[in-house]
Amino acid sequence: MLVFPEHRAFLAEEGQVLALARLKVACPERKIVIEINSFDEAVLAAQSGADVVQLEKLPPEMVAAVVARLADMASSVKVAAAGGVKSANAADYARAGAHILVTSAPYFAPPVDIKVSISAC
Repeated sequence: MLVFPEHRAFLAEEGQVLALARLKVACPERKIVIEINSFDEAVLAAQSGADVVQLEKLPPEMVAAVVARLADMASSVKVAAAGGVKSANAADYARAGAHILVTSAPYFAPPVDIKVSISAC
């Protein structure tokens, strides 16, 4: 279940921790993914009970910093890098420690011409 920043605007009343706890009870079969835009939001999401923090458009250096901070917290939260991940920089995000790379790049790849030859044995 992906929770965007726009969704979190509706959590102010009960707070993120209680909202995530409620989601986990209501949908125990689902992982809770929180999309964030900063280092501090990533730490808060991890402390609040997110299963995955999805780092939106953060550079590999910031991804590495988040991964290191969550490791210091002995957190089992996974880190997903999203927004701007493509074939040219995917290795950088992987080296930064992202557990998951989120990309739409394959949908925009150029077509490949494939030829098949069949012959008698």
